This record gives sequence, C-alpha cells and structure tokens, in this order.
Amino acid sequence: MRDPHMTQDILLLVCIKVPLAHIRRWTPKQIEAAEKWAGAMHFRASDNIIRVPPKPTFLERYKERTA
Repeated sequence: MRDPHMTQDILLLVCIKVPLAHIRRWTPKQIEAAEKWAGAMHFRASDNIIRVPPKPTFLERYKERTA
C-alpha cells in the first residue's frame, strides 16, 4: 500500500491540497491515477514534452492553490 503522505506530496507539486483522511479512503486505482496525473503535470510544467492524462474527476473537488 502506498504511503498517503507520498500521494499528498505529489499532489502538492501541482498545488492541490488533499487531506490525508481523504487519500486514505481512495482506492488503489484512484491513488495511481492521481499520482500519474500530478506527476505528469509537474514534469510538463518544467518545459518537458510529456503527455498528461486527463485530470481524474474525483480531484475536481479539491481547489488548486497558488504559492
């Protein structure tokens, strides 16, 4: 099982704050989708040419935060 702190940190790379309690309730597929999307978004932001999967719909409820 993935450490929810790691998932939270990966999401924070793209300024999305998700409470640990929420992440702990996600399915393994949801965790994988969230990490895959956030990781790709982070790498793309560094001017890398990378294909970003669609943002998982369950992440829409969490607002993106700046700085």
